[in-house]
Amino acid sequence: MKIVNQQKDFCGTYNVDLESAKLDQLVVVSEDVFNGALVEGVRYDSSDNMSGWWLTSKSYSGNTDDLKLEHISHIYEKRKDLIKFLGLPFGFKFFQEKYVSENSPEDVWFDEDVLNGIE
Repeated sequence: MKIVNQQKDFCGTYNVDLESAKLDQLVVVSEDVFNGALVEGVRYDSSDNMSGWWLTSKSYSGNTDDLKLEHISHIYEKRKDLIKFLGLPFGFKFFQEKYVSENSPEDVWFDEDVLNGIE
């Protein structure tokens, strides 16, 4: 319940409805996400077994072979700092704190191209 409330409050900041992923849905991640790296996230419209979230860091090379699939429950366990973002609807992107700049704690926005599969 704490996770849902945290996500709902965060979504309210951006005037969007909460769209939490199910615990058994998958997330695409780069290896160092679990090592505490600052994260860039994007949520694509996806099939039922996928959450739509892609979580990468600055060290991601752009080679999709370097990415792996994890259940969203593992993200919740290992990266509590990311929980609030993961209730944002399809089409949203975020840069985690200090990924953008030291003066900007985070950057969150909706990208129509992501929602339409153009990106």
